[in-house]
Amino acid sequence: MEKQNYIKTPIAKAWPIAPGIIRVVYDEVITNPDDVHAHIDQLRQTFGEGLWLLSDLRQMKKTNQEVRSALSSGKIVAVGAAVIMGNGLSKIIGNLFLKFSKPKITTRIFTDEEKAIEWLKEQVVK
Repeated sequence: MEKQNYIKTPIAKAWPIAPGIIRVVYDEVITNPDDVHAHIDQLRQTFGEGLWLLSDLRQMKKTNQEVRSALSSGKIVAVGAAVIMGNGLSKIIGNLFLKFSKPKITTRIFTDEEKAIEWLKEQVVK
């Protein structure tokens, strides 16, 4: 997909892929929660609020609890997110994280990118 209106935040690359949907591809290493807050501010300034995110975590190799908490906080610009994980085991771990962290936005884990995009498009029109 072509990256129109592409931005680089301290922790990711982001660009719109459909009306109301922003694709966010996270970096390999994210360990500073301040970078997460700067990322959220930059998304807000560039794309606004009330977004649905296609959050691609397949490249992410290292993070920590502070970063995960910051990403799932209520300060985010999104109303929901489809999170793409690399494989079935990652999906199981991701679902456990969702169960215990209880993000403040609608969130669903996927391993199939096309299914994630289809789900997001359904959510946008609700």
